[in-house]
Amino acid sequence: MNENSKDVDRDGLKPRKAYWSGDPEQSLTKDELDSLLEYFGASKTAEDPNLRSSLKMQFQEFMGNVIDERFRENDGRLEQVPKPSTIIKREMKQVETACAVLDAQLAGLDPMTRNWLDQHLEEIGVTGDNNEPVRLRYLETQISRPLETLIYAARSAEGLAKKGPNKMAERMMVESLADCWEICHGKLPTTDKGRDRQDDPFLELCQKMAGFAHVKLQAKGAKLGTLKLSGIVDDVLKERRSRPKE
Repeated sequence: MNENSKDVDRDGLKPRKAYWSGDPEQSLTKDELDSLLEYFGASKTAEDPNLRSSLKMQFQEFMGNVIDERFRENDGRLEQVPKPSTIIKREMKQVETACAVLDAQLAGLDPMTRNWLDQHLEEIGVTGDNNEPVRLRYLETQISRPLETLIYAARSAEGLAKKGPNKMAERMMVESLADCWEICHGKLPTTDKGRDRQDDPFLELCQKMAGFAHVKLQAKGAKLGTLKLSGIVDDVLKERRSRPKE
């Protein structure tokens, strides 16, 4: 999956504002950063200040994405919520129901109620674009198109959510670290998918960054979940290797 995909769970994590807030709850300590830099020790660019800045920003992006994707803050504590696509699907279904109810309610009004509304609108001086008195029929016409648009959008959201955890924040973190690794080492990382047949430094790098995030989340009553990441790492690297060479 690439950055141009139409994955709503990925797209919802794109807009981020300032990363350099200096918030210790979302930033690497010097020791944590140094431990990540060890994985680039064989690279000529390992001491490059740009690499240090990149890893620091990647971690802040990861922390921000994890929180946006899974949690909402309440009284200083993080409460877990469903993944974005699940929230969107559920709430748009509620919007569709509300729109349909309003449309049916207006269409089914008794003539006495319609007359009363017309009189009330006239009494309070409601006017339209041409400064002419507004009647209920005018309001119904103005409302119908937005209601139809919202109902259509809600139906488009029906197939968004898929079963199981999404872990898009972790995937985006692995993708960023893979880019960083390729720049510094001159080639894509490899992985043994955690089967203990050989050293797996890139997987360890991803797990270490995720572990730092997990500890910081725990301080606010939350947790990252599994830190294995072997499946995500393997999937990301397979996708990278399958890209046509330029």
